[in-house]
Amino acid sequence: MLSDCTGGKLYDLAQAAEVLHGRHLADGVNLFIVPATIEIREQAQELGYLDIFEQAGAQILKTGCGACINSGLGVLAKEETGIYATNRNFKGRSGDPTGKNYLASPRTVAISAVNGKISDRFD
Repeated sequence: MLSDCTGGKLYDLAQAAEVLHGRHLADGVNLFIVPATIEIREQAQELGYLDIFEQAGAQILKTGCGACINSGLGVLAKEETGIYATNRNFKGRSGDPTGKNYLASPRTVAISAVNGKISDRFD
């Protein structure tokens, strides 16, 4: 599961932080957060969002390109499923072409990471 630069604006990070505050990622789930810019990363740090993400078990990555261009952490393995707050999801875009890449809002990505399945509300 990934929130990237497309879904890494300050408002998006605020939505994800609201969901993740006081919660933890489901077992076996990886959540990668990519702030859209260095300035947004700094603002998110000042507002405490990055601490909330880390306490929930998310990994905060450097600003820049990554899984949505099939590079770095968050790339899908064979037949793996992921939910992304990116802007493209064609086959092979974010990893192995047998993987399933779904797009959603950063809020839905965060809820899904806590639930351990794609969902827009808590179980």
